[in-house]
Parts: sequence; C-alpha cells; structure tokens
Amino acid sequence: MKRLLFKISLYTLTVLGLCSSCNNYDDYHQDYIKNGEIIYAPKVDSVSCRSGKERVQVDFWLNKSPNVTKVHIYWNSGKDSLVVNVSPSNNRDSIGVILPIKVEQAYTFDLITYDKYGNKSLKNSGYASVYGANYEAGLIQRAISSNEIKKGIGYINWYGSDETLQFVEVEYTTNSNEVVVVKTLNTQNQTICPSIKYPYQYRVRSVYKPNAASIDNFATQWSDYKQIPPPIPTRVDRGEWTVIDCSSFAYWQYGEPWYSQYNPKNVIDGDLGTFWHNDWNDSSKVPPHHIVIDMKDVYQVNGFELHKRSGNNDTKTVELYISGDKVNWEKIASTIYESGDTQMKSINIGEPKFGRYLKMLQPDSRNPNGANSFAEIYVIGLLN
Repeated sequence: MKRLLFKISLYTLTVLGLCSSCNNYDDYHQDYIKNGEIIYAPKVDSVSCRSGKERVQVDFWLNKSPNVTKVHIYWNSGKDSLVVNVSPSNNRDSIGVILPIKVEQAYTFDLITYDKYGNKSLKNSGYASVYGANYEAGLIQRAISSNEIKKGIGYINWYGSDETLQFVEVEYTTNSNEVVVVKTLNTQNQTICPSIKYPYQYRVRSVYKPNAASIDNFATQWSDYKQIPPPIPTRVDRGEWTVIDCSSFAYWQYGEPWYSQYNPKNVIDGDLGTFWHNDWNDSSKVPPHHIVIDMKDVYQVNGFELHKRSGNNDTKTVELYISGDKVNWEKIASTIYESGDTQMKSINIGEPKFGRYLKMLQPDSRNPNGANSFAEIYVIGLLN
C-alpha cells in the first residue's frame, strides 16, 4: 500500500513539473511573438559577384517568389545600398545588377528581399573585389625575347606570362599605310606582323584580368618600339638570276642570238667590260628598250648601283620597275645620265619595295639612231 502511494505521489510531481516547464517555455517564446508571428519573405536563392573596373556585377536568383517585389543590396558594412525592384514570379528568375563602386577593396554584398506585405527575408551574401587605377598602374608589359624581319614580315617573340595576362596587342603600320592591331593570346609565344612598314615601328600593350570571372579587362599603357633592328641592305647575290625577256640585242651573225657578245645577261655578269646593246641591224628596234630579270626569289629592294657602258654617251634615261607576277609593274626608280656623266650611279629609293622580277627600261637615247647599251645592274637590298 505504501509503495502504491509513493508511485502516485511521484507521478503527480512529474506532471506538475512538466506543466511548470511548459509554462516557462511559453513565457520565453512570448517575448518573440508578443507583436505577432514573424513571417519571412523568400530569400535570394543564390548570389554570384564578379569583379570589375570600379564596378561589380551582382547576379542573383529568385526561386518561386510570387510575392517578392524588392531586393535590397547592402555593401561597405551597410553604409551603401541599392534597391532593385523585381516583378513577382512563380519561376526561377535570374537578375543581374551593375554596382558602380570607386574605392578599390574587397566587399561583402548582403541581399535581403521584401514582399508586397512588407515582410523581409534572411540575408544571402556574395563576395567580390573592386579594381581600378591602382591595380592597372601595377601591371607590366609582357617581355619580348627577340624580334626580326623576314621577307617584309615582322616577327615578335615573347617570354612566358602569368595566367592573369589575357593577350597582348601589337599596333603597327603596313606598307599601304593601314594601321593594324594584332592580338596574341597568353598561350602564344609569337606575334606575326605582315607587310610591316619600314622602318618597322610598332607599339605594344598587355591586357589582364585580375581573375577569371572579372567582367572587365585592364591594360598597360602603350609602349613604343622605335624599330626592329633590320639587317643592313647591301649588294644582293645575283648568282641564280636570269634574263627572261629583252626588247632586242645586237649579234654578229644570224643564228642563236643568246651567244652574242652583246647579250642582255651581260648586265648581271659582274664584268664592267661587257655590256648589252640593242640590235643595230634592225632600224625598227628603237626606244623604248627593256630587259626583264628573274631574281628567283622575293627581294627587299632599297636601291640600285647602275653602271652604263664605259666611254659611251648613248644612254640617257633609265627607269627601274619591280613586280611579283610579271604582269603588274611598279616604277620604283629612275635617273638621267647627262652627257659626260661618270659611268656609275647610286640610287636610294627611300621606302623599300618587294618583288621577284626586275625590269630596266630605257625610253629614250642620246644617239639619233636610238642606240642604247648598258653594262651592269646591281640591286642594293635583302633577300627576304
């Protein structure tokens, strides 16, 4: 009997204790709901922040939030903010916002939504840094390892670079005076500049991104390179050259004329004692006279060294043309021999020209019969 009374008493105390605990819990909870139950608006589903130049792009998503009408974005420890008005939707909507920010530093961006009933959400945060003039001033040019000119084409070789370098830009002027910008990626080690204009000036800048997600590029200042040091033009080796056309030449007897002592190939034989002479046996062979030479490769032509026939004043005007196809010819030099002029003339044509075929034209003569002759033609230039 005593044991039964003890169990009843223990049960009664337990029930009373539980009731007392519930009352205490309710008292504690009442502090939070005394002004009514707290209702939260749906919070931003996810946030992505991307660095930029004095700006940040904030992208966020709202997932089935039909009552949300505004999103507040706070940064700089809540000192700065922006309100984004949104259209209620039952879909998963992506929204992007550009925030202009001048001060370069790392930021935390807190996003809080508000619904049409005035309820707000818990915050969701993203992180990004702002870059600007200070970051850009610290960038360096990608280093050049070497450069050279071949056949009128510029080649710039680069050292390796870090992963934040995106590309380099090389600006130069072509032979047709067109300004061209060539882009070379950080994975490439050479820039090619076709038809770069003599004296081969160009300028360079390097373009970076502080991180892969950045929305802006940052560039160094342009650096000028006055000239790719070219080889020095000199007399070109004529060992493989051939004469492929001639208006006429004299010979002593009929038959195979290429064995005549006045053969046009004499103008490239290196002997000032030999010379070409037009055909005096045919009265119709009057000026203009011409000789066409195949140089067997494309040459950069800077000038000429011309030798007329020694002790003879027949030669008056000499014109020189260049071509890449024997069809389209460009006149690149001319000179006039006055009566009594010395045998040799040196001509600098200024801007180099490029071509494979060379033509000498004599449009007139000091001889009343139109006779012409010439001893030697040297090209001053470079094999491309």
